[in-house]
Amino acid sequence: MADADIVVVGPGAMGCLFAGLFRKAGFMVWLLARTKTQADRVRETGICIEEGDTIWRMPWPHITNDVTLIGRAHCILLCVKAYDTDSALKSVVPLIGSDTIVVTLQNGLGHIDIIKRYMPEERIIAGITAHGATRLGNGYIRHAGVGETIIGAVTATGKDGLLKAAQIFYKAGIPTTTTDNITSVLWGKLIVNAAINPLTAIFRLRNGDITSSQYLQDILRAIVGEAQNVAHAWGITLPYTDPLAKVFDVCRATAENFSSMLQDVNAHRETEIDFINAAIVRYGEAMGVPTPVNRVIVLLVKALCQVNTCSVSNTNQ
Repeated sequence: MADADIVVVGPGAMGCLFAGLFRKAGFMVWLLARTKTQADRVRETGICIEEGDTIWRMPWPHITNDVTLIGRAHCILLCVKAYDTDSALKSVVPLIGSDTIVVTLQNGLGHIDIIKRYMPEERIIAGITAHGATRLGNGYIRHAGVGETIIGAVTATGKDGLLKAAQIFYKAGIPTTTTDNITSVLWGKLIVNAAINPLTAIFRLRNGDITSSQYLQDILRAIVGEAQNVAHAWGITLPYTDPLAKVFDVCRATAENFSSMLQDVNAHRETEIDFINAAIVRYGEAMGVPTPVNRVIVLLVKALCQVNTCSVSNTNQ
């Protein structure tokens, strides 16, 4: 049982994409699945990544749901949904050595506090990525968009871990920027996700379609305005001066993309609404900042998921 350079937790769209990029760069990469069935399916098919007119395939024997088959991990990349963070960290505890770093590119707020229960702060690296990935089948991914990845240590004592993570991303050819203020970056991404994800999920739209309706634009403005007020109350400086303009820029730049929340709703999966818009509501409550529109958005997404579940249940009767 050899140690792994990188263990990617979660063989979904982003997990398979990054695992593939790391392996192409020569790293020893394991994929850790939740179930044996999930692991067996990807092992049978391998990983296939579609990039425009190019498709590249690779066999993938190093996938398992049994951590005892993997040695210590030098780097653990979390590519699970934010609500699965606790179970993911519990599963990888045997892989954590004295120099292991955990890198999270997950959406929303709240997951870092969960990771801190299992890892020293100086070995936790958080970030965001503008890469887009859509799951087309078992291990079959469409690389929907290439963009910058930004990472930063969650504490000032984490510079060594940040350097280690940056070197991995650089070697894999992933455009990466490091930052000394990852909180600002995470809030910046949070506001974009809070505006785009739930609206595309509720109305079953591509990202760019939001801009085609004045009514949706008005709702978007209200979501962003509340989130901006909450960030200001917490003394957080956002990474852009005009949050609304940033959201519209992202809508245009990712116009043909299906948001992760829409993909979850369509697949009848749980969404990350509790870590996105609901996080804005929680942070607002703590500072006495009203967030009525974000609160309603949370209720609408939860109701949509409940109706979806009922619909599936009734269909199967």
